Amino acid sequence: GLQPGDTLLLAAGTYTQGLRVDNLNGTAASPIIIAGPESSAPAVFLARACCNTISIRDSSYIEIRNLELDGLNLANIDAVKAEGDAGWSHHITLQNLYIHRHNANQQTVGISTKHPTWNWIIRNNIIDSAGTGMYLGNSDGSAHFINGLIEGNLIKDTTGYNIQIKHQTGSRPTGLGAPASGTTIIRHNVFSKANNYSTGSDARPNLLVGHWPASGSGSTDVYQIYGNFFYQNPSGE
Repeated sequence: GLQPGDTLLLAAGTYTQGLRVDNLNGTAASPIIIAGPESSAPAVFLARACCNTISIRDSSYIEIRNLELDGLNLANIDAVKAEGDAGWSHHITLQNLYIHRHNANQQTVGISTKHPTWNWIIRNNIIDSAGTGMYLGNSDGSAHFINGLIEGNLIKDTTGYNIQIKHQTGSRPTGLGAPASGTTIIRHNVFSKANNYSTGSDARPNLLVGHWPASGSGSTDVYQIYGNFFYQNPSGE
């Protein structure tokens, strides 16, 4: 029932049923805010074997702040996931999240997007001990991550990538409102793979960014990657 301009303030405590952000749409002037306490004991969401903890679909102008997401070491359960192949989401802000114990395997992800997303802000989060810190886009190139801002995050002790942004193929979903071109900025983050890293054929770099569409919308996009600190990757990738 949240409407543009509404703020849902969550009390400190433990939440066991996840958070579904489905068909919630604020506006640029009046976003919908979902937030835990800023300074008291945290609002802690515990992972469940059935579902990803925060599920986002067909939503826009949403700000999610100040939550702790405990993966309980459950396999293949992501902390935050934009999901649904036919879905979309844009103007989503994830800020001051503490994501931990999502490292049962390399396919368990802190923040994942699996449908077209644009104008996301991922800021000042801590991802500690995930299989993959952020996996933005789909392995087949179909779920474009467009015009994002990733800044001020600490991503540490991931099994695979700290962050991977997948390559993009096919048509950009401009009919849904996605920009035909844009810039994704990755700045002022700390990337560390000092512990828990995979070796051999499973070894991954701290950061990997994929290519844009080869032609048409999106082909002139730009990455700006600057001011980041990369600390260790003993597997050699």
